[in-house]
Amino acid sequence: KIKHTNFICASFGSYRTVSLLSSIVNEKDLVSIFYNHIINMTYQKTDTPETLETMMSSLRKKILLDSAIDKILESNDFNIIIIVARLKPIYNYLHVYIQYVFMFFLGLISIFFPMVLQDSLFDRLCFYTKNNPQDIFPNNYFDEYHKITKDNINDVLKASSCIPGITTDSNY
Repeated sequence: KIKHTNFICASFGSYRTVSLLSSIVNEKDLVSIFYNHIINMTYQKTDTPETLETMMSSLRKKILLDSAIDKILESNDFNIIIIVARLKPIYNYLHVYIQYVFMFFLGLISIFFPMVLQDSLFDRLCFYTKNNPQDIFPNNYFDEYHKITKDNINDVLKASSCIPGITTDSNY
């Protein structure tokens, strides 16, 4: 017997999943609000990562209502599993432009060796709301597992959609 449903997501799928589950627990259509917000987002050539963060922060406030957070985190019906890629900590010691050059060359190499980019640059993190989901993923699939809490849920959502150089850093 399945005790709960696992929602496994990343990037904008994390936002969509949270808007769906917030809709369910609040009995209010937040999915349409999610789609309307992202459809109406306009990112100009001259905009900065801070401009995009303002839009994304507004989106998080619209789809993750304070009244829904506890209900989502404590639900026995579902478990949210959010996958986040983190730049390996060693790269924090390099200047950002050196990071970009390194990423570019690894990107070229990854055309021939697809796992080079993932293995060389990023750690895969798993954030979850219910029980640690280690048993549903292959061994060593994730570098770290972390519980989603009321204090970190917004940071986890932000981190799930971060793009180096395009969005503001997430340092959870």
